[in-house]
Amino acid sequence: QAELNSLTKLSSIYLYNNVPSKRLILGENNHVNYLRIAGHHPDKLPKSYKNFSSLDSLNINRSMTTRIPDIRKNKELIILNAVSNNITLKGYKRSHSLEHLDLRGNKVTRIPSSIGRKYKSLKALSFNTNPVKKVKPGLGKLKDLEYLSFYGNGITEIPAPVYQLSNLQV
Repeated sequence: QAELNSLTKLSSIYLYNNVPSKRLILGENNHVNYLRIAGHHPDKLPKSYKNFSSLDSLNINRSMTTRIPDIRKNKELIILNAVSNNITLKGYKRSHSLEHLDLRGNKVTRIPSSIGRKYKSLKALSFNTNPVKKVKPGLGKLKDLEYLSFYGNGITEIPAPVYQLSNLQV
């Protein structure tokens, strides 16, 4: 994989339905800004994406993962798509750069208060088709949030923290 960095015009990598014998380890790369990994072996996903220093968009849709990856060291990462997985929002790490988080079709039952501290830069957040039943007050601390979606959830009324989102447009 070290040779990938010599491909200076390479900007995107797509890895679909591969079954590596062990966990995928990403070598250093400072050119790729989009990475898409999909498969049914979450134990083979990288633990971290820190070696991809230019990564601004990560797509792990349909990877069957139960966790949001550790993206603390990806300072350029603004988009994380994690649709149709088994994510519950337990044990996720902070990101100061993330602006768009798509968690449609996961197993999120409650929105923790920590989301307001860990993802301060969020502008768009989607929890569509999750079994969400509880939204903690920390959601209201996402002062830059412009888009929020709870379509197809278990909530029965607009959660109180939504009324604190002064930049909310949609």
